[in-house]
Amino acid sequence: MGGLKVEDELDGEIAEEEGLGSQGRERLVGGDGRSAKRIQQIEGQSWGHKRQSIMEELVEESNDSLERSKEDLKPKFFREFNSEIAAYDFYNEYARSEGFSIRREAYAADKQGVLSSRIFVCCKEGLRKADKRDDLTRNPRGETRTNCGAIMGINLVRRTGKYSIYRFSEEHNHPLINQESIHFMPSHRKITSSDEAFLDLTANSGHSSNSAFELMGQQAGGRESLGFIMVDQKNYLGTIRQKKMKFGEAGYLIEYFSK
Repeated sequence: MGGLKVEDELDGEIAEEEGLGSQGRERLVGGDGRSAKRIQQIEGQSWGHKRQSIMEELVEESNDSLERSKEDLKPKFFREFNSEIAAYDFYNEYARSEGFSIRREAYAADKQGVLSSRIFVCCKEGLRKADKRDDLTRNPRGETRTNCGAIMGINLVRRTGKYSIYRFSEEHNHPLINQESIHFMPSHRKITSSDEAFLDLTANSGHSSNSAFELMGQQAGGRESLGFIMVDQKNYLGTIRQKKMKFGEAGYLIEYFSK
């Protein structure tokens, strides 16, 4: 439908251009300094070729805009953030656009406990440590880390009180994830407040975790459309149970609605 709409608009522009002379021709090519050259090129083409030429220009401009957006997301040295959380969110959004997941790694703090530096890494950074239980494990989990070197580091600028990027590497040693699957990666999974309310309701109604997850998947049009996986749901419900044990039922409700 979107393609038909673009073609209809182009047909209208071309018709106006042919009937309105210089004004139509200038509007057709955008009047941005390229007009004279493009008019000469387009006037020498057939009507069908005119439309094709303009459609190709629109696609090229759209691709240029996308590249500029991705470039804006790319970390640059000395870029500043108001907080460590803001820096994490920025790097995580960049990671999502590129096709990988991140995690917080090493940090340093001063004597007052103020964070002075933080390292964010690709989730595939490092290698699994040797575990003495490996020989006893019947079905050991496959290795997920590849010692990837992608990293972003920030440190505190005392003069401004902000955090600045001082280290960045975009080199990965593993395939990146496509955009259709990126929301399954750890740092991009999220249970929204509406999801939490639904999970609370189903849990209090006696539904099992599996049935609640299946029901949410059906409502979303499939499990792949959810922003989280079964493990996230179980972790959330486990946290709720711990809070209820700590505060009691009434205390938990007060704490929940005070958010």
